[in-house]
Amino acid sequence: TSNYSMALNSLLLKLEQTGDLFLLFKAGFISYKILEHKDIYLTFDSHIKQGCKKTKAVQKTAVQFKVDDMTIWRVVKKMEENEV
Repeated sequence: TSNYSMALNSLLLKLEQTGDLFLLFKAGFISYKILEHKDIYLTFDSHIKQGCKKTKAVQKTAVQFKVDDMTIWRVVKKMEENEV
């Protein structure tokens, strides 16, 4: 993960902890898709930190979010390429 995407993920988490992320969402500055991608990526990252290989982490995350594996791969790629 690049420094930029780590910083972006950190910022999203800080905004979430303060409640500002929800306020930004309600005001229309942040889309639902951004919130969903954050949750998907954090779940994927959690599986990686638990020792799963990327493919297994993608599969587990896809099951949890009831989407196909390709959706998870796209989110991971976007988050890691800083295209949030």
